[in-house]
Amino acid sequence: MRHLIFLLFLSVVAACQPRKPINPNGVPSSEGTELETVARRLWVGKSAPLIHANILGKGSALLPYKDEVTLLSFWFAACPPCVTEIPSLNKLQEDFAPQGLKLVALTIDAAATLPAFAEKHKIKYALSADHSQTAKTYKVSAYPTNILIDRKGIVRQIWIGGNDWDATQAYMEISPLLKQILAEK
Repeated sequence: MRHLIFLLFLSVVAACQPRKPINPNGVPSSEGTELETVARRLWVGKSAPLIHANILGKGSALLPYKDEVTLLSFWFAACPPCVTEIPSLNKLQEDFAPQGLKLVALTIDAAATLPAFAEKHKIKYALSADHSQTAKTYKVSAYPTNILIDRKGIVRQIWIGGNDWDATQAYMEISPLLKQILAEK
């Protein structure tokens, strides 16, 4: 029980932490919140679990997409940082989808609430609902959590907490990494 309370405390702290700077050569810093460090040790460099998802308006899919670079974004509608990052995730999708990025937002919310929410917030990327179990599979303990997976199904990076992905610092952190991974065959 104490471990669960500690993880809950860390997730609240992580969501409120400012992003750490990238290193001088433009490569994403391995630094981050304590929760990001634990998550990265757990997942980065390892195979991402395969999950089934019903993509809103597109049918069933197996994620991460085979032979595709996939960014899984775990979120829920009542999470202010999750909602705040929607416009910048739209921009990330717009900038990198032509090169092959597949961005999928996995919410713990019910499917019935998704269409109205997506329309209200003008979400341009794939959405899938009812992912409480998927969040447990990926050991997500704070929202939003974004997991970048390469074409081979290997987790390459994890970000925990809200990001403004089109702001200079966050964009400079993810942009070179995405370009590198998208260029890999």
